[in-house]
Amino acid sequence: MAATIIGGNSIAFEPDIISENGRDGITRFQFRINGRNVSGEYPIDGVVANVPGQPSGSFRVVNRSLENIVEGLQRLSVSAEGGTANGLYISEAGYQYNESQEP
Repeated sequence: MAATIIGGNSIAFEPDIISENGRDGITRFQFRINGRNVSGEYPIDGVVANVPGQPSGSFRVVNRSLENIVEGLQRLSVSAEGGTANGLYISEAGYQYNESQEP
């Protein structure tokens, strides 16, 4: 799997970066990162910056999903919304936390 390593905390951005234009000029931007202890990265309503392949504009996190790949290595999927139009701001953000134990 090809990835781009950013910074000293060994975060790898996966190359499957997706962006789509939505309603009222808002762009939805999705990406994934891999690494150790990535659960604190990109909190809900946090500003997204310096992501390889990021569309131009200001983006905030609206959804995130964390999964364990192998012991100690995690994958965080992040969705952000924003863009270049004037006055864009995400007025609501919500999150859901699920935990399961599997035999």
